[in-house]
Amino acid sequence: MAAQVAGMIAAALCINSTAFVGPISEAMGGADFSIFAGAIVAGITYLALERRPAMQVAPDAA
Repeated sequence: MAAQVAGMIAAALCINSTAFVGPISEAMGGADFSIFAGAIVAGITYLALERRPAMQVAPDAA
């Protein structure tokens, strides 16, 4: 859920629509990078927060 919220916030900052223009979009001359920013930030946040146990290598039976 945290990754989705982070992606949504990033997308909102980069959106350019008739109802709302984000500050990053305004600084970039009106470019709409919301899809890319949201997906990239959500993906990076997900990978950073992913909890996966470390792989354990079994000792040799020899």
